[in-house]
Amino acid sequence: MNYEHLANRFVNTHAVNCHILFELISKFMPKSTIEVLDFGCGTGNYIKAINTYTSYHVYGVEPCKEMIKYARKKNPTVTIKQGSHNAIPYPDNFFDYVYMTNVVHHVADISSMYTEIYRVLKPKGILCICTESRKQLLSKYWIKYFPSIIIKDLQRFPSISKLKSSARRKKFVFIKTTYIGEKKHCHITNFILSQVRERSMSVLSLISDKEYIIGSKKLFTDYKKRKIYFCDRGYTFLWLQKEKE
Repeated sequence: MNYEHLANRFVNTHAVNCHILFELISKFMPKSTIEVLDFGCGTGNYIKAINTYTSYHVYGVEPCKEMIKYARKKNPTVTIKQGSHNAIPYPDNFFDYVYMTNVVHHVADISSMYTEIYRVLKPKGILCICTESRKQLLSKYWIKYFPSIIIKDLQRFPSISKLKSSARRKKFVFIKTTYIGEKKHCHITNFILSQVRERSMSVLSLISDKEYIIGSKKLFTDYKKRKIYFCDRGYTFLWLQKEKE
């Protein structure tokens, strides 16, 4: 997808998920002075958060120029470069840790991504992929308003098993899979409302305008009625390690 025209919407409607943040920094001590890459850093929310709570030396790489502008504005002392899954503009064996949050479903060639990340990781370096499993994709309460999202997301998101098997072929060692999530009854949140209003969820750009308009009206109506839903939302973390060369 072309994110150049969505960057300003992302700034206003995307925020750090504290549960994701804590999981991302769980592998290393917060005071560790390690070299870390945010792969697909977007507007730099997680770079800023990790710099706030740790002593990591964080860098960024992002293909979208407009996203980079916002990321650099938020993180003026951080090196953030334009690059992609098949061209990461950092030296070989440079990073102790590479992470990505809700990025892997945008990557056109998973194999090339692993090759490049393997190159920039130090021997025994760690890769963490934060994504959503099939079950998690189907559990979001708001997809009832935009039913074709299910088809789009199941097509876009690589399965966890595919990510693991592709990683093994590129000499990554599987460490573990971890999960975070919450199950609760809640009203339609202002966060979801703002993302729908701004159409800043990437998948909303993939559905028809007709479906978007009809679904938005229904969602806003239920929001005003304070309709309660059962929220079952979560993320999957795939932890991998580069083999020692």
